Amino acid sequence: MSQLPHPEFRALLILANGLTSDLEVRLKEYDLSLTGFLALEAIERAQGANAYPMTRASLARMIGTTPASMSVLVGRLIRKRMVSETSIDARAKRLAITSFGHSKLAGGKVAWEDTFENLSEALSPSGKSQLLKAIDKLNLTREHERKEEHRAAYMRTLSKQSTKNAVANNHQQSRVAESRRRAELE
Repeated sequence: MSQLPHPEFRALLILANGLTSDLEVRLKEYDLSLTGFLALEAIERAQGANAYPMTRASLARMIGTTPASMSVLVGRLIRKRMVSETSIDARAKRLAITSFGHSKLAGGKVAWEDTFENLSEALSPSGKSQLLKAIDKLNLTREHERKEEHRAAYMRTLSKQSTKNAVANNHQQSRVAESRRRAELE
């Protein structure tokens, strides 16, 4: 029986699974799942920045889950009184974190920080910095790949050449900005 190639990748996935399990145990104290915690944190961040309104669809994109899964999660958070929704228009609803949600999120942040500190105690400051940079670079690369797939699919739906050219120009500007960000990490 042959072993999987790249045992370090296997070890990384086992580590990530263990960290996720540890964090989820701690988050249960606050009646939160990991995805629920990430959703509350994203909603809070959007509210604090007075950014675009956070909807179920934008939250799903931000967290990297499907709109259907996010809809189920948001429904659960609403039932638990951690999140509220108000209509923006006929289709979209703005998500907001409630005061009860803020209190649960505050506890979840303590669990998050404790879990991170337990991991990082094993690393030197430079090792910790290198790890965080590598993680950021990997996430940027994955995000770039997903955006490129989305862009290609969108371009296939366009019929007018002038629209395709305008969109392609806009996408090129986005790619340049993403390249600059990746270069900053190196």
